[in-house]
Amino acid sequence: FRFICEFIMLTFLLRNFFAAMVIGYIYMEASFMMIILVEDATDFKFNYILSVSNLLSLCSYSNSKMGYVNGEDILLYDFSLEPSYIIGTILVSLIMGTLCLLLAYKNFEKADMK
Repeated sequence: FRFICEFIMLTFLLRNFFAAMVIGYIYMEASFMMIILVEDATDFKFNYILSVSNLLSLCSYSNSKMGYVNGEDILLYDFSLEPSYIIGTILVSLIMGTLCLLLAYKNFEKADMK
């Protein structure tokens, strides 16, 4: 939700969806690089601060272990999330998404009145 709202805001601010698409792609890739570099070099975790870091942590496959099921050794993945992480993600996404949409609306309202 938050990621889509950020792209909507970019489109309304730039008034050109091609430019918003290019800048949004650059933003996404730069955010991924920054998050990976900072989290690998330090103990700081972005968690749900940025929409890209939230997507990256939700799609993490690092919680795996070998298990024994039906007579076979298989790789088991644990995709469970802490309740505080889920609540934080929902709250930050709703707040930031709403702010992005309000900013886009205010910009559209100014442009529409001209």
